[in-house]
Amino acid sequence: MVESNTVTVTYSAEIPPVTPPPTPEKIKCPFCDQTFDTYDALFKHIADAHQKELAIIIVAIVIVIALIYWAARE
Repeated sequence: MVESNTVTVTYSAEIPPVTPPPTPEKIKCPFCDQTFDTYDALFKHIADAHQKELAIIIVAIVIVIALIYWAARE
């Protein structure tokens, strides 16, 4: 029996594309089109520029909690 110790090697001239590292995604304000790099910047913007909208959301949350409490009592 004859054994062969031959290894075939092939090379490709094509170089795979290098993908750039992912860029951090911007955080969009839910009330306007402004974007931010961090949540801290977004929260500061909402506190400064959207006080009325924030107050409406807080009142709505309190009403929902009160309705759930009222419904659970029955």
